[in-house]
Amino acid sequence: MKFTISAFTAVVVASSFVGSSLATSARPVEKCGSDSKILNSTTVQHNGKEIKFTTATCPDIQKTLHAKRGATSLTKRQISVCANGGCEIECADTGEQPFISDCQTVADYLEGLYPQSFIVEPGTYAWVSSYTCAFAFLNEDVVDYNVCYSEFGLNGIIAADDCFADWPATTATPGALCVTPGFKGNDWDIEIYNPE
Repeated sequence: MKFTISAFTAVVVASSFVGSSLATSARPVEKCGSDSKILNSTTVQHNGKEIKFTTATCPDIQKTLHAKRGATSLTKRQISVCANGGCEIECADTGEQPFISDCQTVADYLEGLYPQSFIVEPGTYAWVSSYTCAFAFLNEDVVDYNVCYSEFGLNGIIAADDCFADWPATTATPGALCVTPGFKGNDWDIEIYNPE
């Protein structure tokens, strides 16, 4: 397999090594809970590989958000997540080892959708997967997030590369997170994990 990475991506990946740490945050999949319900699932082919895009509700988070929301529920807002970075990388044990080649497939697909974006509603979890690797976006805020596919892909592959590109080395972790501070207007997380 041949992978191509732009010079920009290489610089961003190289500079991201400084900001990674061992995970102390809860995993987005765990935060979403076991009672989540699939809202939508689509499968496409990309360079001969299967890519799945799925969205699910997170009822426990939605209950918490409903209590937080109060009077703000009358105002519908969207916040753009279309800039590189914005989250801190934490290497994590997310279960089975994702293969970096599958993560690169997900990243290539997402980055190829530039300049398009998708909406992640409050208390909703969206993920894009290819075989052993999934990039997931969790919205824990009271507002919609307008997520640019390309930045979602770039943040995901940077975290994956940072945490387990050298697997099976002992420094590799089987997964990665990219977490935000968790305040209103910036309360989302990305998780890279093996969905199988």
